[in-house]
Amino acid sequence: MSTSAEKPVSWIAVDWGTTHMRAWAMDADDRVLHRTDSADGMGRLDPDQFEAAFLTVADDWLAAGRTTDALVCGMAGARTGWVESGYQSLPCRPQSTRHTVAAPVSDPRLRVRILYGLKQDGPDNFAEWLDAGAAGFGIGSNLYKPGDTPAEVSKRAGTIVQAYDAALNG
Repeated sequence: MSTSAEKPVSWIAVDWGTTHMRAWAMDADDRVLHRTDSADGMGRLDPDQFEAAFLTVADDWLAAGRTTDALVCGMAGARTGWVESGYQSLPCRPQSTRHTVAAPVSDPRLRVRILYGLKQDGPDNFAEWLDAGAAGFGIGSNLYKPGDTPAEVSKRAGTIVQAYDAALNG
């Protein structure tokens, strides 16, 4: 995809969702050179299929004899994704490359780092989120974890609803 008149790809940004993957080839000044997407979301892939799915859309961006970094966020870091990356509790400082996990790759032109996910540990600070302009909350892992009983989920749901109502009615 690159021609000699174009700037070389310095790194690749990837947002890998459940149903789609989006990727951007970036130059050294963090400007987008190319953009692509694929219907190969995490939900369609086994962990050992991620590299091939990535190369299907980004192979032309990788130069021979050079390793290009890809920084990936989203569901590629889920338990059933490319490699589980874990979560950082909110609020937290902006992420850096030290908050990443290396994904296994066999192509020597590629080095993949997956960003940690972000999570809210509980409903304690809904008011702060609303004040900051949040339109919603990711409560899934606060509401249910594998092995929970219906009674535990029901109790947590009640606590979350009460905290949300209190935040809205301040």
